[in-house]
Amino acid sequence: MLQSTMERFVSIIRKLLWLFILSLLLYILTPKFLAYFPTKERCSAPKEKIVMLYNDNPTLLSHTELIFYIKDVRELLPSYITKFIGKYDRYISFSYGDKAFMLGGKGFDEMDTEVVLKALFSDTPALIKVGYYDDIKKELIKSKKIPRKCFKKLIQDILSYTTPQLVPSQNAPYYYRYFLSNSSYNLFFTCNSWTLKVLRDSGISMPLWSPFADEILSKF
Repeated sequence: MLQSTMERFVSIIRKLLWLFILSLLLYILTPKFLAYFPTKERCSAPKEKIVMLYNDNPTLLSHTELIFYIKDVRELLPSYITKFIGKYDRYISFSYGDKAFMLGGKGFDEMDTEVVLKALFSDTPALIKVGYYDDIKKELIKSKKIPRKCFKKLIQDILSYTTPQLVPSQNAPYYYRYFLSNSSYNLFFTCNSWTLKVLRDSGISMPLWSPFADEILSKF
């Protein structure tokens, strides 16, 4: 009796393990498949404005940010964002992420396992991180010129996820500000999924979905 129970238990564990492995493979491989079928480019008019894509960690755990010249976007941004622009700042960035992870102030090398699991496997509050820079690491940047119409649409889409509610952080560098997002973070809507979506919705050719940076970088 005990042996039969143990055998059933082992069988269930084995099936669950296989299910986990197959789900993980599907999660990793689906974006690579979708990358072969990007949306149609709708930003083919004369290209005037520059949008920059920042990739901070060239691994599977890459985090992407969208960066703009302040002179190009100042008039398109609300005062609750522009009031933090410093005298010598030339660039402004936008990125999306889990609230607890962003406010924790830890990088990918010091990730809190509990925070990461909660962020991935449930809908958690999200933030829009805005960075104000006087200089950027150009070796980590890809630049792309897009038409003025697409540029304005991109800024509008970014702001559509942003609320005026400033979220304080004791661990944040002086050049970051965090604003509460009206969306939530989960396994299927990560920092990179957000970057991909706002780029795609503005008219730039992108895959339908990816939680990773590689598929964004390859099409940008």
